[in-house]
Amino acid sequence: MKIILIRHGKTEWNTLEKAAGQVDIPLNETRKKTSRRNKRKINQYAN
Repeated sequence: MKIILIRHGKTEWNTLEKAAGQVDIPLNETRKKTSRRNKRKINQYAN
Protein backbone atom coordinates (compact mmCIF):
# COMPACT_ATOMS: atom_id res chain seq x y z
CA MET A 1 0.00 0.00 0.00
CA LYS A 2 1.24 3.48 -0.88
CA ILE A 3 0.10 6.63 0.84
CA ILE A 4 0.65 9.90 -0.97
CA LEU A 5 0.37 13.18 0.92
CA ILE A 6 -0.06 16.42 -0.97
CA ARG A 7 -0.58 19.82 0.56
CA HIS A 8 -3.33 21.99 -0.83
CA GLY A 9 -2.34 24.61 -3.40
CA LYS A 10 -1.51 28.19 -2.56
CA THR A 11 -3.94 30.97 -3.46
CA GLU A 12 -3.58 34.72 -3.76
CA TRP A 13 -5.37 34.96 -0.42
CA ASN A 14 -2.47 33.10 1.24
CA THR A 15 -0.13 35.81 -0.01
CA LEU A 16 -2.44 38.47 1.42
CA GLU A 17 -2.70 36.49 4.69
CA LYS A 18 -6.49 36.27 4.37
CA ALA A 19 -8.35 33.33 5.87
CA ALA A 20 -10.42 31.51 3.25
CA GLY A 21 -12.45 29.21 5.49
CA GLN A 22 -15.04 27.54 3.28
CA VAL A 23 -14.79 30.03 0.43
CA ASP A 24 -13.59 28.46 -2.83
CA ILE A 25 -10.63 30.65 -3.87
CA PRO A 26 -9.09 29.84 -7.26
CA LEU A 27 -5.46 28.72 -7.48
CA ASN A 28 -2.92 31.07 -9.03
CA GLU A 29 -1.10 30.04 -12.23
CA THR A 30 1.95 28.70 -10.40
CA ARG A 31 -0.19 26.40 -8.27
CA LYS A 32 -2.22 25.26 -11.28
CA LYS A 33 1.03 24.09 -12.88
CA THR A 34 2.03 22.37 -9.63
CA SER A 35 -1.36 20.64 -9.47
CA ARG A 36 -1.00 19.33 -13.02
CA ARG A 37 2.51 18.05 -12.23
CA ASN A 38 1.22 16.32 -9.08
CA LYS A 39 -1.56 14.71 -11.09
CA ARG A 40 0.97 13.24 -13.54
CA LYS A 41 3.11 11.93 -10.69
CA ILE A 42 0.15 10.34 -8.91
CA ASN A 43 -0.92 8.69 -12.16
CA GLN A 44 2.57 7.15 -12.45
CA TYR A 45 2.13 5.53 -9.03
CA ALA A 46 -1.39 4.36 -9.79
CA ASN A 47 -0.34 2.39 -12.87
